[in-house]
Amino acid sequence: LLFDPDRPGTTGESLDVLTRSMAGLDHKFVIILNKVDQLDSSVDFARAYGTLGWALSKVIPRKDIPQIYTMYNAGVEQENGVRQHKLPLEAFRQKREEVVQEVLRARTRHWDNVITATEDTLRQLEMVCTVSMAVRMRVRRQRNDVWFWSSSLLGIPSLVAGKFIYDKWPGNRWLHGGCLGAFGLLALGVTSSICEYMRQFEKFQVSDLDSYFEEAYSWFFIHVDAEDLRNRWATVRPRVSSILKAASRSVSSLPEISTWEIQRIDECLEKDVWYLRLLAKLLRGLEANHRGGET
Repeated sequence: LLFDPDRPGTTGESLDVLTRSMAGLDHKFVIILNKVDQLDSSVDFARAYGTLGWALSKVIPRKDIPQIYTMYNAGVEQENGVRQHKLPLEAFRQKREEVVQEVLRARTRHWDNVITATEDTLRQLEMVCTVSMAVRMRVRRQRNDVWFWSSSLLGIPSLVAGKFIYDKWPGNRWLHGGCLGAFGLLALGVTSSICEYMRQFEKFQVSDLDSYFEEAYSWFFIHVDAEDLRNRWATVRPRVSSILKAASRSVSSLPEISTWEIQRIDECLEKDVWYLRLLAKLLRGLEANHRGGET
């Protein structure tokens, strides 16, 4: 992605590309501030570089500013001859060679991109499982509590009243039948109220996913800088909401994901992904040796 110092900000087209078409793929492209030879002083260079970094921070959700290569086109002469520059053109020329090397090693970078995409997918999967299971456990616990207390408050007095009526009027079948009918209607009304209450409770929990996220990852927010977690949550949140809303009967009916299964994802991120990066580094070394042998 090349940006000119005359217009270092992101236009509408580039904004749309970075936020829609290339969202989450910032590890696959190289950002270049081109034509730096058109700048007259270090002040102009700092202004253009800072403006581009500020503009990119609005569209690339990263904790740190992405690497920006500063270079100029080779072999382009000015209309009035060679200009005298106060800027380090030799350093910019070396940056141009680095960009060329980045382009030439696109095939070897493919494995790094695959590993990065796999790692990002696993981290998103871990977050989806963690938050979804937290909501499921909360809804399931609330449902069990509501049914337990409703059954206790309704069942125990009904049993006492039924025993009293049966002992007081043992042969009155009409009274017994009427009491049973009234209890059935009361139980049906209480059941309908509980079901409606649980539906509203689940809707409220789904709409309050941010609090579950904050609670699940509170340790990271206290002890480390977890801005990358918030950026990932911005991507994962719609998926979690869709999963919970798509539950056939209730959120509590979703299949349970055990804690050890989520820990297996963390173990894969710590060990397997690290091992894959070592293999990718080995392949890059073999590719470099192969190119060196050909030359």
